[in-house]
Amino acid sequence: MPDRDDDRSRYVSPSFFVTPAPFTCLLVGGGMLLCHLACYSPHLVPENYLFVLKPFYNYVVHTKPILIQIIYHGALMVHIAEALYSVRSTLQCGVTDGVARFKWFMQTLLFGVFSLTLIKGNLKPKTT
Repeated sequence: MPDRDDDRSRYVSPSFFVTPAPFTCLLVGGGMLLCHLACYSPHLVPENYLFVLKPFYNYVVHTKPILIQIIYHGALMVHIAEALYSVRSTLQCGVTDGVARFKWFMQTLLFGVFSLTLIKGNLKPKTT
């Protein structure tokens, strides 16, 4: 006999949408912003506030600038791939509202795997 919680979670609203924790948003958003600035405008990064990251930042930006470019562009490509996957995942799970699917796409583009775990944790694939 299926668990009642699992049975109810299969039937979601077509406009279902939730956001990740604010700390997660700050962590991922701040990391992507720091990587972007380090890659394209390293003079704008306030190095005095990097604390433990300062030696790594100085090494990557000033000694091996190609490394920060690989890190940033790799992370960007992964976020884009995850966002495209979120569109497919939400449709398979029954979220048919275009606005909700666009929200999932944008949220996953910005926050990556933390948004995908919300999709996979809260939505179950539709059974026919």
